[in-house]
Amino acid sequence: MIVCQCRGVTERQIRKAVREGASSRNEVILASTAGSHCGGCAPMIDSIIEAECDRGDGLSMLRMVEAATG
Repeated sequence: MIVCQCRGVTERQIRKAVREGASSRNEVILASTAGSHCGGCAPMIDSIIEAECDRGDGLSMLRMVEAATG
């Protein structure tokens, strides 16, 4: 699903940025450009960040699996 219409950034790309260390909207903007134009997607970006951060230790395991599978 495209979250940032202006930049064509998907939910998957934003989740990947968070999994790789982005923990704030500004860090997601730097990592993916989502939210860097009109800001209309900011609430969705914040929700994605919160959801990914709530995953806690499961997120570490997911990072390891993604790294192993490329």
